[in-house]
Amino acid sequence: MALKSLPLLLLALIAPSVFAQNDSGSSSDGSSGSFVVKIFPERQAERRQTRWSLGTWMKQKRQIEDQNRWLWQHTNKIPLEFAMGAAFSPSRWRTDLDIYLARLGLRASYGRRVGFFKDKNDLGAGPNDDTSQLAAQIRLFGGNLQDSYLLARVGYEFAGFENSAALSGGFGSWFVEPELQLYLAQWLGVRGTLRHRWAGSQLTRKTQKWDGRNQEAVAFLEMGALRFEGGYRWMNWRVDDVGTIKNDEIIGAVKLFF
Repeated sequence: MALKSLPLLLLALIAPSVFAQNDSGSSSDGSSGSFVVKIFPERQAERRQTRWSLGTWMKQKRQIEDQNRWLWQHTNKIPLEFAMGAAFSPSRWRTDLDIYLARLGLRASYGRRVGFFKDKNDLGAGPNDDTSQLAAQIRLFGGNLQDSYLLARVGYEFAGFENSAALSGGFGSWFVEPELQLYLAQWLGVRGTLRHRWAGSQLTRKTQKWDGRNQEAVAFLEMGALRFEGGYRWMNWRVDDVGTIKNDEIIGAVKLFF
């Protein structure tokens, strides 16, 4: 029984001296009594910070899940992008397919022209002809197709003519085309292209030089993965022995991104 009471007796003897040192500010040997009193709560605070608990672990687990979810939503899981579009104007319609892997991409297009040369010159092409093109693309600036970007496009276009008195078969042309797209808001933006083409055109009588350029300026409105475009196109082409072909027209397009 005496051994069991010994710790209580020692605590009763030590406690008064500790509180007395704290009140006086110093002990008999000159050391600070506040250190003796403060060391206990400070040590408890340190231990509390490193203490493992089930509640803390669950909170950290939820934070990690939220971070992973944010990264999953804002990171391209597979850097493969697709876009399909249909463009139209008073003289033609065209479909486009864009495929991107990271910054490199391909564009395949097919279109039908309706009276493109009618009332413009004496070539007499049309009323229908088809155009197909394949182009390589590189995105110099921008994260994806639905972002502000600058890209360069190089490709080849072939146009075939039907019921033409002046053109036979068709012609092929190489072209280079920079394109700039800027978002003015999350759902509104503008896009501009400048295409220059050069080639030899196969005519009925002889092969002639066919080159020129065209520009497009459009504004677009986006609703999620769907985009509506509207703008204007300027064309200026030169053909040997024929002269300059000009055609300015209003254009529209619908695109779907996935």
